[in-house]
Amino acid sequence: MRDRLDVSARWGSKVELVDVGANLGHESFDPDRGQVLTRAHEAGVAQIVVTGASEAESVAALDLARTAPGTLFSTAGIHPHHAREWRLGSAAALEGLAAEPEVVAIGETGLDFNRDFSPRADQERTFEAHLELAAGLGMPVFLHERDAHERFLAIVSRWRARLSRAVIHCFTGDGACNTGRRRVSRPRPPPRGDRPSGVPRRTR
Repeated sequence: MRDRLDVSARWGSKVELVDVGANLGHESFDPDRGQVLTRAHEAGVAQIVVTGASEAESVAALDLARTAPGTLFSTAGIHPHHAREWRLGSAAALEGLAAEPEVVAIGETGLDFNRDFSPRADQERTFEAHLELAAGLGMPVFLHERDAHERFLAIVSRWRARLSRAVIHCFTGDGACNTGRRRVSRPRPPPRGDRPSGVPRRTR
């Protein structure tokens, strides 16, 4: 999102894109967030999902999404880097955010055994809690995996049948990842003003 994405020259000016994982709530965007959104629109990005990476950032992502209805959406979750921050009331807090119409997925969640900013046990416990929440709400999950391929697949496999949909925006591993990727279909461009394509409405 920091660099201008000029898709019109290659694909034509009528192409519309959906950015499903933008960290627009990060403080680095404070000086020019409006300009970034303008450039994204000019480049053909019709809708953007703002990533929630902690409880506070998930609230901020929702607040940002509300400034551009139908264009900005958000997720609610605690990134594995912040897994140590998971508390007794975190699941309820995320569920409350997920009830808002602008929130279209649970996450960002997963495992990051490369940087290990949070203990691995905390990461795994928090990851499972996110998957349980997503399964219970019938919502997609926004996933992250770095250098934790085997543990990630082991945990996801226990929940896969209960999950609606998922996007893994960062992952490492080998051919085993292809099993999951073959099941993902390419969504159609969304009608302007509607929820991002491929995001189902809640089951309850």
